[in-house]
Amino acid sequence: MMINRTRTSFFKSVFTYKHFPGKGMLAILLMIVMHLFVTKEVSGQNYWTGAVDNFWNVAGNWTGGIPTNASDVVIDINANIDVPTSTTINTLTLSNSAVVSIASSGGQREINIVNSGNVIGAGSTLSLKGSAGPLILKFSGTNLTMSIEGALIVTAVGAGGRYVIANSITTVTGTLKNDGTGGGTAGQITGSNAANLIISSGGTYEHAISTESIPVATWDIESTCYITGVITTLPSNMNQTFGNLTLNCPNMTNAITIPSIGFSVAGNFSALNAGSGTLSFASTNFTLGGNCIIADDFSFGGANKT
Repeated sequence: MMINRTRTSFFKSVFTYKHFPGKGMLAILLMIVMHLFVTKEVSGQNYWTGAVDNFWNVAGNWTGGIPTNASDVVIDINANIDVPTSTTINTLTLSNSAVVSIASSGGQREINIVNSGNVIGAGSTLSLKGSAGPLILKFSGTNLTMSIEGALIVTAVGAGGRYVIANSITTVTGTLKNDGTGGGTAGQITGSNAANLIISSGGTYEHAISTESIPVATWDIESTCYITGVITTLPSNMNQTFGNLTLNCPNMTNAITIPSIGFSVAGNFSALNAGSGTLSFASTNFTLGGNCIIADDFSFGGANKT
């Protein structure tokens, strides 16, 4: 009997009880198992299994062989995946609360996405890691959608991870994080602007690194920019209108002044920890829409506050 993997309705025409005479319960169980098997193979979906090893380019690690530019890659189990060669895929989905790291193996490696409909599902986490070269997640096309409902973390492992937002519309309702831990080269989040990076209500960007820039974005009033990695200087691109802004930097050592042009907070501003340093507004015109919460050394100087 030939099974059509593209039609989940095939059970109505192919499987009936006549195929399992006198085996009613067994028939039902077999139908359920076959249904689960078939629905993982529909369309261009290609699931990671890791059945052989951790390498992306091993056919036996996937339900549909090595992914191609026609593959809708789905990772729904915890996995540490090494990418030995750059690759192009149609879409990327993480689901089922999967915790996944993808690392370059050898030199610089790229995963290039060419279509919309990319999702890091709620509860799932994707970490990008380098080795001798960086691991780069990027897009080719126009306004390709990426929804970060769980977490996307760019790390400083090896040569670092990089998330290139250009050519996408990335929407964050979960967490986007630049994580400075790992002992290697700082990770990077690049190519963003107010049109292609949307930090939505409930979404968070965390700058847990002492270098690099805060990505330029549109910040919902109920979003949060959480700065935790500052040591001697604030990151660049502070001249934005944030939703909520929290500075909690226990390793800070210097006296740091908030920039004087283009900086405002539509929601709450919280200065929770300045380490052994201090934060201040000097001549800044500071517009705050919500509460101002100060829990450490902080001064306003001659600023105009509204």
